[in-house]
Amino acid sequence: KLLHLRQVYLEHGGNARGLRDLLLGTLPSFERILRGICALTDNDRPNVPDRLFGIVEAATGISLEAFHRIHRAHVTETALPLSECEDLFDAYVDEVASLASWVNDLA
Repeated sequence: KLLHLRQVYLEHGGNARGLRDLLLGTLPSFERILRGICALTDNDRPNVPDRLFGIVEAATGISLEAFHRIHRAHVTETALPLSECEDLFDAYVDEVASLASWVNDLA
Protein backbone atom coordinates (compact mmCIF):
# COMPACT_ATOMS: atom_id res chain seq x y z
CA LYS A 1 0.00 0.00 0.00
CA LEU A 2 2.80 2.40 0.82
CA LEU A 3 4.50 1.78 -2.52
CA HIS A 4 1.20 2.26 -4.31
CA LEU A 5 0.69 5.60 -2.56
CA ARG A 6 4.09 6.80 -3.73
CA GLN A 7 3.52 5.49 -7.26
CA VAL A 8 0.21 7.33 -7.60
CA TYR A 9 1.82 10.46 -6.16
CA LEU A 10 4.45 10.34 -8.90
CA GLU A 11 1.76 9.80 -11.52
CA HIS A 12 0.02 12.99 -10.37
CA GLY A 13 3.28 14.88 -10.81
CA GLY A 14 2.58 17.39 -8.06
CA ASN A 15 -0.96 18.17 -9.26
CA ALA A 16 -2.67 19.39 -6.08
CA ARG A 17 -6.18 18.42 -7.18
CA GLY A 18 -5.02 14.91 -8.03
CA LEU A 19 -3.24 14.69 -4.71
CA ARG A 20 -6.39 15.75 -2.87
CA ASP A 21 -8.37 13.05 -4.69
CA LEU A 22 -5.68 10.51 -3.79
CA LEU A 23 -5.86 11.39 -0.10
CA LEU A 24 -9.64 11.14 0.01
CA GLY A 25 -9.76 8.03 -2.14
CA THR A 26 -7.22 5.90 -0.30
CA LEU A 27 -8.46 6.41 3.25
CA PRO A 28 -11.07 3.59 3.16
CA SER A 29 -8.48 0.97 2.19
CA PHE A 30 -6.25 2.05 5.06
CA GLU A 31 -9.20 1.83 7.44
CA ARG A 32 -9.31 -1.91 6.67
CA ILE A 33 -5.63 -2.17 7.55
CA LEU A 34 -6.22 -0.28 10.79
CA ARG A 35 -8.95 -2.77 11.71
CA GLY A 36 -6.35 -5.50 11.18
CA ILE A 37 -4.06 -3.73 13.66
CA CYS A 38 -6.96 -3.66 16.11
CA ALA A 39 -7.36 -7.41 15.69
CA LEU A 40 -3.63 -7.97 16.23
CA THR A 41 -3.81 -6.01 19.48
CA ASP A 42 -7.05 -7.66 20.69
CA ASN A 43 -9.02 -4.42 20.44
CA ASP A 44 -12.49 -3.67 19.11
CA ARG A 45 -12.67 -2.98 15.36
CA PRO A 46 -15.17 -0.11 15.14
CA ASN A 47 -16.71 1.04 11.89
CA VAL A 48 -16.55 4.66 13.08
CA PRO A 49 -13.24 6.01 11.72
CA ASP A 50 -12.55 8.47 14.54
CA ARG A 51 -12.93 5.68 17.11
CA LEU A 52 -10.84 3.37 14.95
CA PHE A 53 -8.04 5.93 14.68
CA GLY A 54 -8.12 6.51 18.43
CA ILE A 55 -7.85 2.80 19.23
CA VAL A 56 -4.92 2.38 16.84
CA GLU A 57 -3.21 5.48 18.23
CA ALA A 58 -3.55 4.12 21.78
CA ALA A 59 -2.36 0.64 20.80
CA THR A 60 0.65 1.76 18.75
CA GLY A 61 1.59 5.13 20.21
CA ILE A 62 1.51 6.59 16.69
CA SER A 63 -0.38 9.83 16.09
CA LEU A 64 -2.74 9.62 13.11
CA GLU A 65 -3.43 13.33 12.75
CA ALA A 66 -3.33 13.17 8.94
CA PHE A 67 -5.88 10.33 8.97
CA HIS A 68 -8.13 12.43 11.24
CA ARG A 69 -7.74 15.51 9.01
CA ILE A 70 -8.54 13.62 5.80
CA HIS A 71 -11.52 11.91 7.40
CA ARG A 72 -12.90 15.22 8.73
CA ALA A 73 -12.67 16.73 5.26
CA HIS A 74 -14.49 13.74 3.79
CA VAL A 75 -17.27 13.68 6.39
CA THR A 76 -17.91 17.40 6.43
CA GLU A 77 -17.52 17.62 2.66
CA THR A 78 -15.06 20.41 3.27
CA ALA A 79 -12.50 20.59 0.51
CA LEU A 80 -8.93 20.10 1.60
CA PRO A 81 -7.15 23.34 0.72
CA LEU A 82 -4.96 22.65 -2.29
CA SER A 83 -2.13 24.55 -0.63
CA GLU A 84 -2.10 22.01 2.23
CA CYS A 85 -2.31 18.81 0.19
CA GLU A 86 1.45 18.34 -0.29
CA ASP A 87 2.22 18.62 3.43
CA LEU A 88 -0.80 16.49 4.33
CA PHE A 89 0.29 13.81 1.88
CA ASP A 90 3.78 13.78 3.41
CA ALA A 91 2.30 13.40 6.90
CA TYR A 92 -0.07 10.67 5.68
CA VAL A 93 2.79 8.69 4.13
CA ASP A 94 4.85 9.12 7.31
CA GLU A 95 1.97 7.77 9.39
CA VAL A 96 1.46 4.80 7.06
CA ALA A 97 5.21 4.06 7.14
CA SER A 98 5.23 4.27 10.95
CA LEU A 99 2.32 1.84 11.15
CA ALA A 100 4.04 -0.57 8.75
CA SER A 101 7.21 -0.41 10.83
CA TRP A 102 5.21 -1.02 14.00
CA VAL A 103 3.58 -4.11 12.48
CA ASN A 104 6.95 -5.39 11.22
CA ASP A 105 8.37 -5.04 14.73
CA LEU A 106 5.66 -7.42 16.03
CA ALA A 107 7.33 -10.32 14.25
